Amino acid sequence: MKFTWQTGAQIHTLMLEPRGDHWIAFIDGESLECEIVDSRPGELTLRFGERIHTFYWASDGARRWIALDGCTYTLEKPSPRARRSDSAAQNELRAPMPAQVRAVQVEPGQQVESGHTLLLLEAMKMEIRIQAPRAARVAAVHVAQGDTVERDQLLIQLEEPS
Repeated sequence: MKFTWQTGAQIHTLMLEPRGDHWIAFIDGESLECEIVDSRPGELTLRFGERIHTFYWASDGARRWIALDGCTYTLEKPSPRARRSDSAAQNELRAPMPAQVRAVQVEPGQQVESGHTLLLLEAMKMEIRIQAPRAARVAAVHVAQGDTVERDQLLIQLEEPS
């Protein structure tokens, strides 16, 4: 099985191959051996050597959210819009799914580094961190704590750092 997903601006490839009672996962060319410990709807527990990890997930169309070790990751199939390099597309951060804004952690004019958490959303009892895809300056914040947002709603606009 082969899957291609996008997280932020990065595109990743995952290939899974069954090998007897375990699987080999090839992630961006690196291989990991894993064993399925438990599988339920929305939950998968895997053993990697001596380490056991439980993944939780939810989906909405082509988007997937995976929660692991307290962090939530948004995965989506690469789309022509996501691959666009025009400045408007790269400067607009939009809601990945319907959610409630739990916290706004930036304000207009603030300088942020790549990976800086800008907003916290909550959907389906999962926390979703909206993070800066690159170093930038916050041009505008279009939501406030407590707001309910729809999928693809504009949350934050970024601009080049000053």
